[in-house]
Amino acid sequence: MALPRVTPGSYNYGAYANPTPIRYKGGFGEALAGGAIAVAKVVQTNKLKKQQDAAKLNKIKADALDSQLKYKNSLYKANPNPGEQTQQSYNELANMWYQNEVDFKTQKPRKDGTVLDFDGHSAMKNKLNNALLISESAANWVKEKAEGEMPSITQIRESDKDFKLWSRDKALVNSNFNVSYDEDLQPYIEYYEVDFDKYMDGSYKNIDDIPMNKVSMKMSDIFDDKNLYRPQTKYSWEQDQGSIDKYAANLTKDGKAFATGAKNGYRYLTDNNINTWKQTLTKDFSTDIINTRGKQIYEDILVDENGERYGYGSWEGTPEQTNKVKEAFTDKILEKVPRVGDKISSTESKEDTEEKDINEFTEEFLMDPAGMYSDIVIKSVTEEGFGARYDRPIPFGPLRPGEPDDISKIVLKLPEEKDQSIDLTNREKFGQFFTEIIDATKYSSAQKTKLQSKKNIDEAYAKFQDNYRNQFLIEN
Repeated sequence: MALPRVTPGSYNYGAYANPTPIRYKGGFGEALAGGAIAVAKVVQTNKLKKQQDAAKLNKIKADALDSQLKYKNSLYKANPNPGEQTQQSYNELANMWYQNEVDFKTQKPRKDGTVLDFDGHSAMKNKLNNALLISESAANWVKEKAEGEMPSITQIRESDKDFKLWSRDKALVNSNFNVSYDEDLQPYIEYYEVDFDKYMDGSYKNIDDIPMNKVSMKMSDIFDDKNLYRPQTKYSWEQDQGSIDKYAANLTKDGKAFATGAKNGYRYLTDNNINTWKQTLTKDFSTDIINTRGKQIYEDILVDENGERYGYGSWEGTPEQTNKVKEAFTDKILEKVPRVGDKISSTESKEDTEEKDINEFTEEFLMDPAGMYSDIVIKSVTEEGFGARYDRPIPFGPLRPGEPDDISKIVLKLPEEKDQSIDLTNREKFGQFFTEIIDATKYSSAQKTKLQSKKNIDEAYAKFQDNYRNQFLIEN
């Protein structure tokens, strides 16, 4: 069978002559392309979120930093000149404030794994604010209570309590203290106080050499202390000067009844008159003064036979102590009473006046022979160091145990001369010394003659022996 004839263009090639383009349904390549786009979107989203989170965190930190700075400034305002230790404490509080704000607002786990909730944040903020409030209140309280200048340590009563009060008050006034905080953020002040026992055992001229102990107290306790800035100072007569002047003014008119002296035509109170008056006043002395001032006067003013103050704690209110206080207070009053009284009446005889002058001269001499010599004989000497003095203090009257018993020698120091020693227990030396003073007075010749008579000198010597009888004791 013959094969069909195929000519170009007449054969139907079917699908081979008209191929359909291939269509891919989405294979591996297309998946890669789509994934890349999605990842890019996620990365962009994450990047944006990180930027937003960073911005938010920076805002939180900036706000916390600003709040921290205000808190820290408030601490320094309450205590403008803090020491190094206090500055460290303030920095620690400020850092706590900052961290408390950041931890709460970020809500991120802390080092211990916990997240700071509202209650925890509020509790810490309250503690920090309370620490600041106490510091501010204490600073204002201290300023309100401070009045005048702080007394020096030498003016403070020598008691352990008063020294402690003085030490604390001085530290507060000068901001010479450090601040620390306990676990509840309660502030404490730390300062140095005088070691009372060591201070009393030694003698310290420089305050920097005084031994100190480091102590601390809760700052809030300052508000409850009624003795803030009230350490007791040593008593001084100036504290009662107004009352002393008032008593003296009231007594001035009474002085006429006691005045027996006569000088330059006027009555005046002799030392003997003053002593008599003093005895009268002491008997009638107000117990109110003893109750309010007895302890202070005895411990802070009066001294023993060695010239040492009796000191804190020595007051027991015994009759002997009470009498010493009465005498001392009375002396201060009588010092203010004018010694010169009314003009002597013209009807009084000249002889009576001269006789009183002679008696008065002798009384004054017996009270202080050396003092009278310095005042009358060498009063024109202006150089320092010249005058008359005793070898030892004057023991007027009977001796007490341990009391010096030598008034017998008076030492005279005159210009261009060596010291001279005069034994007044010797009758002849006594007369010479007595006469030399009389010669230097402004008495009339008639008065000097009477004063220098053997009779008057013998009487004066007899009184001298009686006043200082311990000098004339005869050993068996």
